[in-house]
Amino acid sequence: MAIRAIRGATQIERDGAAEMQEAVVELVSEMLRANALTSDNLVSIIFTATPDIVSDFPAASARAPRPRGRAQRRHRAARSR
Repeated sequence: MAIRAIRGATQIERDGAAEMQEAVVELVSEMLRANALTSDNLVSIIFTATPDIVSDFPAASARAPRPRGRAQRRHRAARSR
């Protein structure tokens, strides 16, 4: 079984729990898609946020139900190497 480290980043326009949830879920989904992975392939995910983000913690957003039909955000999902 191969082990990979994948790095990604996203940004939100304002500090809000709903906006963070949407951005985090979209980023994780895109990272999985771009690397042909499923959640079963994940061992761990490390989330960080800048000090100005206080409305919620990104990991909580990743565990929340997925929003549907939202506009695409700017994010970067690197392919594993």
